[in-house]
Amino acid sequence: MQSSTSPLPPPSTTISILPTNTNESLTIPSSSSSLAITINAGQIPLKKCPNSSTTSSASGYSTRHDRQSSVQLKIQASNSDIGSGGLAIHQKTSYWQKFRRTMNYIFSHLIILLSQLSPIVQSFSGLIILLYLIQFGGEITVDFFALIPGEIISPGQWYHTVIALWSHAFLETRLAWIILDLLVLSFCGTLIEPLWGHKEVLRFMVITLIPTAILTSIHYVILYCLTYDGSYLFNVRIHGFFGFYAAISVTVKQLLPQSILFATAFGRLKNDHIAFTITVIATILYALNLLDGVQVILLIYGILTSWLYLRFLQPHTRHLYTSDTSDTTITRGDLSDTFAFETFFPNVLRPLVAIPFFIVIYQW
Repeated sequence: MQSSTSPLPPPSTTISILPTNTNESLTIPSSSSSLAITINAGQIPLKKCPNSSTTSSASGYSTRHDRQSSVQLKIQASNSDIGSGGLAIHQKTSYWQKFRRTMNYIFSHLIILLSQLSPIVQSFSGLIILLYLIQFGGEITVDFFALIPGEIISPGQWYHTVIALWSHAFLETRLAWIILDLLVLSFCGTLIEPLWGHKEVLRFMVITLIPTAILTSIHYVILYCLTYDGSYLFNVRIHGFFGFYAAISVTVKQLLPQSILFATAFGRLKNDHIAFTITVIATILYALNLLDGVQVILLIYGILTSWLYLRFLQPHTRHLYTSDTSDTTITRGDLSDTFAFETFFPNVLRPLVAIPFFIVIYQW
């Protein structure tokens, strides 16, 4: 059915569209400067509302029945007295709206999951969400909570450096990283915290995140010394949870080293390979300009610092019971062969890593 080209009635007039096979009707006021409607129906008669003084024939709308199986009705309205604003009704939901609904669904279920975890995980999750909302205040808020390499060597900025050494890890500027942060924290609360306890988890986060941030800052200071490019000192913003991603990957390797994640035609991916795999993926994403260089550096130093702590420093309490007495001893680190540094690499690379690393770590 073709639509008439005559103008719509004035804003006070309404149009009623009534399908013949139902008792329901759709009444649309013509109060917009532009109106586009698409309707599919078997038979559609058009009629004016009873309160309108204008007949349908006077308005130029046809009242005949179209016997086709599908009718497309389009009404275009334009009124110069209403302004330039318009109304568009879309039957199909855009991909962006679907994506937002999916993210909201995941986010809501993450909140439900986090509400069932320990207070320490809930506190860190709330801090991440809070800083994400605060960062919408502009660059000044990002500069305050992020770590700037130039300020770590500036005596007058020591107070800001102390705050940023801890707050930088929980500052995210993208919603996707927020969801990934909450997933990692949920994993930590369900797998690691029951084994270690909340005090050890907190100690592990402090010992991992702060040295990782310091090493990353020193990395950029060294780059400045080599290139004399001031952007390495004052244009870099160190923030994000990538250091803790690395720490969790190292912890999973220690706790479940031989567990197989999935098998492929090229081989099996075990927990041993997680740290190396995410480092390679992050490097590729950086080469494609999909990831910032500071995130890759945080990942690398996060793997190194967390491994050093778990290998040599983490305390382990052992209880020895006899028939008469009980004895408690404290050991440190995990010196097992399955947790050696070269085991983070594929088999073909392990000989290249083992010898120089043995000289650096064990001979000094």
